[in-house]
Amino acid sequence: MDSRGFTFVETLAALFVIMVGISSFVTLINQTVSYTKTSSYNLIAAYLGKEGIEIVKNIRDSNFLKAYYDIPAGSTWLDGLTSCQSGSGGCQIDYDSWTLTPYTGAMLKLPDTGSKFYNYSDGADTMFARRITIDPVGAGPDYLHVEVDVTWSEKGRSHVFPVQDNLYPGSW
Repeated sequence: MDSRGFTFVETLAALFVIMVGISSFVTLINQTVSYTKTSSYNLIAAYLGKEGIEIVKNIRDSNFLKAYYDIPAGSTWLDGLTSCQSGSGGCQIDYDSWTLTPYTGAMLKLPDTGSKFYNYSDGADTMFARRITIDPVGAGPDYLHVEVDVTWSEKGRSHVFPVQDNLYPGSW
């Protein structure tokens, strides 16, 4: 009886098992890398969204102090915050600015100078855009509903990461 044919079939079976194992490993590595990138982008978007909320809180707090000391006369905690309602298309703002400007859809930039702060004026475009909407709630208004939507596109898919908060007059 000739055993060479049986050995060839065993070799083919072993090669098939090895190839299935290698292709499964490569697929697993590709999925892990893709998931890591997606997680990284979600984390950046969460931080940019929270930063947007904090910028609006800084403006509110500054307004509250101005209103408390009546400088300038007639100041309120709402100064500069009511032009960003969702019906108006929202606003955008740089980290170091005190003025909300109409949202243009511009991508945030990351400066080449070593600064870690995203902005709209200096550096290379990133994939992220940030839109801030501020809607008064109540007659006074009693509080402001702030929503920051960070958007980006990756591999032909659009993503939106919303961050929301309610701001009350003088709530520290």
